[in-house]
Amino acid sequence: MLSKRIDFLGYRVPVLVPVALGLALIAWMYLSTRPKVRVPLTSTTIEVGDNPQTLGFGPLGLWVAHGGDETLQQIEPGSGDTGEAVPLETLPGGIVVTEEAVWVGSIEGRSIVRVVPGGEGADAQVSTVKVGRTPQAIALGDGSLWVAAFDDGTIYRVDLTTGEPAGDPIRLQEAFPSSLAYGFNSLWVTDVVDDTLLRLDESTGEIEQTIAVGDSPTGIAIDDQGVWVANFNDSTISHIDPDTNAPVGEAVIVGGKPAGIAAGYGYIWVTRQPKEGEPGDPEERRGSLIRIDPVESEWTGEVFEVGAAPQGIVIGAGSVWVADQESDTVTRLTPDEGD
Repeated sequence: MLSKRIDFLGYRVPVLVPVALGLALIAWMYLSTRPKVRVPLTSTTIEVGDNPQTLGFGPLGLWVAHGGDETLQQIEPGSGDTGEAVPLETLPGGIVVTEEAVWVGSIEGRSIVRVVPGGEGADAQVSTVKVGRTPQAIALGDGSLWVAAFDDGTIYRVDLTTGEPAGDPIRLQEAFPSSLAYGFNSLWVTDVVDDTLLRLDESTGEIEQTIAVGDSPTGIAIDDQGVWVANFNDSTISHIDPDTNAPVGEAVIVGGKPAGIAAGYGYIWVTRQPKEGEPGDPEERRGSLIRIDPVESEWTGEVFEVGAAPQGIVIGAGSVWVADQESDTVTRLTPDEGD
């Protein structure tokens, strides 16, 4: 049985993967080798459905999944208009957006959800793909969709063309995969119970490295500078060098509980939730967004206001998007390049 639980969203589930999924869709991000200027961010707020948790961005646009009413909704980046909600009939996990469909993980049950948006006036086509128990974490990489089933410690590869699992699942012994990402020709998987990051050969499924990180790792971001892991319970971000499979210096202390993490626009972006027992008015410690300089491997010291209980985060359409659970909003933060 799971030896520890994370008080993360108020749900009676072992863990929710912060999704900052869209990590593999780097072509859709503004990237640079290092941040040269700390440009300010212009913030706008978009009202969405009940309890927005995760976000995804890709060829089919920007999407948000809601835990309150278990729906998926599209957001038009330019206007902020929202589309009709699509019922998922499951508590949503991570989101991956491809050219043909929007894929949503599940924090309950044994299937992920595949949504093919309809044309004008047409309803979306919704189907499910059976993969393990509680397949909450999903990621895109090497031309396939990867799915981590939390309760049975398995990793599935799903063929994007057929929509079916391809090959035998990768079985992790006594591991609880809370998040995963693809990069540097490997699969990276966090084990939230063992407090480790696993590096897997995606072809053989063999664990190439087991790397100690912080307490309760629940999110992964990948950029040119390495692999970044959000450790929810000890308020840190671990930076791993893929060449040495070792941490780069000391973990970055972020001052709050890191709920979501994403790479883009030359930074590592982290949504923070307040620590339990922090003093002050709850409205004054609603949560925030910070950014880390990936070259220096340190927090820039900046804090950006978002909605209440920020969770999922994704980069796309020239902006950083944050799902604010308790505000029922999505905050858009756009770098202001000036005139």
